[in-house]
Amino acid sequence: LEWNDFKNNFHQHMLPPDHQYCKYVALLCQPLVEASGLADELEWEAVVTNLNELNAMVLPNGKIIVHGGLLEMLKDPELISAVLAHEIGHVVARHGAEKMASRAFFFPLQIFGFLITMISGMPVDYLIDGVSTYLLHLPNSRTQEHEADHIGLMLLAKACYNPEAAVKVWDKFIQHEKETKQRGGGPTFMSTHPGHEKRGKLITSLLPEAQTLRDSSGCAVYTDFNENYYNIIQQKRRRTA
Repeated sequence: LEWNDFKNNFHQHMLPPDHQYCKYVALLCQPLVEASGLADELEWEAVVTNLNELNAMVLPNGKIIVHGGLLEMLKDPELISAVLAHEIGHVVARHGAEKMASRAFFFPLQIFGFLITMISGMPVDYLIDGVSTYLLHLPNSRTQEHEADHIGLMLLAKACYNPEAAVKVWDKFIQHEKETKQRGGGPTFMSTHPGHEKRGKLITSLLPEAQTLRDSSGCAVYTDFNENYYNIIQQKRRRTA
C-alpha cells in the first residue's frame, strides 16, 4: 500500500492533523522514532482515521496509520505505544523493501501463469498465486511479524516505556476476541500474523533482554507525561461529547 493509494481510498476517514487523536499518537511516537535511529531519514507523521478497526500500519515513507477503533479499545498509552513500536519495527527491519523484492521475484511467474491460462484455459495463474502465498508470502510475513515484535520491544525499552506493555497488548486482544466471540484470523500456519497467545509467549521470553536495555538507557526516572496527556484529552472529549 502506497501513501497516495491510502489517501485516495481513505481520505474521507482521515482525521485532521490538529485532531486530539493525531496529536496524541504523534506524541507517543516521538520517543520511539528517536530510539529507532531513523528520525532524520524519513518524514514521520501520525495519521489517524475514524474507522472502527483494530489495526495499525506503517508505510515505508514513515506514515504511521492508526485506526480509531484501536485507540478506543486499548486506551492505555503504553499499550498504544507498544503497537506503535511494533509498526516502527517494520521500518527499522526494512520489511517494506523485502515485500517489494518478493513481489518482483514472483511477477514473471504470475505473467507466465496468466498467459498459459489464456492459451489453455487451465487455471495455472491461480495455482502459481497459491504456491507463492503458502511457500513465500505467509512464512515471510510471519517471520517479519516476529522480527517487528522483537525490534518493537527493544524500541519500547530504549524509549523508556514499559516493555511489559507489549505482552499486555496481546492479552487485551485475546480478551477482546473472547468477549466478541471471534477467532484471531484462523490457525497461525495459515495467517500472516502469528496467533496472539504465541506472540505473547515469545515477547515474554524477550522481556529480560528488554528490561536490561531499559535499565541502561537512563530510564531510572520515568515521567508519566504521556499518561497525563492522555487523561487531559480524555477529559476534553467528555466535556465536548
